[in-house]
Amino acid sequence: MIFHNLIIASVVGLAVTSSRASAQECTSVESITCSQVSTPPTLDGSTDDWTSVDITEAPLTGAMNSIAYPRGNAKIRCVHDTNKVYFLFEIPGLYRFDTEDNHMCAAVSSMFKMGEDAKLFNMGGCPLALTDCPVDGGIADCDDYKVDIGGHWELKTTEQGVYYGTNDGTGDDSLANKDDEYAVSPWCRMDDDDVLAANEWEGAWLYVNATDGADTDEVGTYVFEMARSLKTKSDESDKQLEVGEAEEFGFAFWVSI
Repeated sequence: MIFHNLIIASVVGLAVTSSRASAQECTSVESITCSQVSTPPTLDGSTDDWTSVDITEAPLTGAMNSIAYPRGNAKIRCVHDTNKVYFLFEIPGLYRFDTEDNHMCAAVSSMFKMGEDAKLFNMGGCPLALTDCPVDGGIADCDDYKVDIGGHWELKTTEQGVYYGTNDGTGDDSLANKDDEYAVSPWCRMDDDDVLAANEWEGAWLYVNATDGADTDEVGTYVFEMARSLKTKSDESDKQLEVGEAEEFGFAFWVSI
């Protein structure tokens, strides 16, 4: 797996309710509460229909170097209806977008703990997969370290403010590259590929300049608006979410230097 030059991540607790949850690794906040709404937000990248939703701020820390991200905290908002959970991620940063190279674009992903021994900060952290992806049945030996990586979104084939939907049959998203994945380590990450696999993530993104006419050295904000079904077709590669249950949840942001 090839990362962008700078990797930053936060690990938090997620509650699709008013419950409390906590995480102990990396930069963390106590919890994010996803309140229920009768009318879900429109996935267009705009924050206008999120104004009444509480913001959780999470400091971002380099996954490889443990250096604090210098541009500021991520702002995370979350709601759900009877079918889906909706996220709004806002991250300050310089604009990075290249239609030829995903590694020169910003990217995000979310992560839910599945395996009992999984570590969110290290995408599962299986001891057998700390330097590469095991073969000859090694993945099965790492099953207790599995994490559900959702909406790992790299941007080069996309446009701002455009809605990108789900697809069946595979976690791969050949159109928008917002792949639905699972992993047992940063070096062992796969698109959902079991017999019931699908890409359950949908969303839109924007980059908002700090001021109108801002130049490329002025910090603006990346906005990622994303959603996923609470219940998916596959419990092999997706974490099934229950209203009233707290989950260990991670969020990561990649950006080129």
